[in-house]
Amino acid sequence: MSFKEELYKLAPSWEDLSISKRSSYAGVTLDLSDYTFIVHNATWCPDCERELTELMALCDELGIDRSPKLELKSYENIEEYKELKARGQLEISCLPTIEVNKNSVVIGKVEETSSPNLLTNLVSIIGN
Repeated sequence: MSFKEELYKLAPSWEDLSISKRSSYAGVTLDLSDYTFIVHNATWCPDCERELTELMALCDELGIDRSPKLELKSYENIEEYKELKARGQLEISCLPTIEVNKNSVVIGKVEETSSPNLLTNLVSIIGN
């Protein structure tokens, strides 16, 4: 199952949101061929909805859809997530977190809110 199929299976309404945001990335060119992304997400998280629909719009524009480029780590059980977080057993501090990896090393993260925006944050991490 592709990343997109997996995500939209968890949150079907996000597909329409992603499509509506795609025009904001029209013409964007970004070489992500050397990078992989681990996306930590939960459908109950409003910040995840905002950021993941932005990410999917950007990925659609860039033609990225399949693993190993994108890996989804989903935390659908809110109580379990809170428990793991309280015990310090998560590799992240907040949701959503998008880890940017190069050569299997995390080189940067976009966490919770993309301020000023997701694209700017990704460009600042990868430098192109």
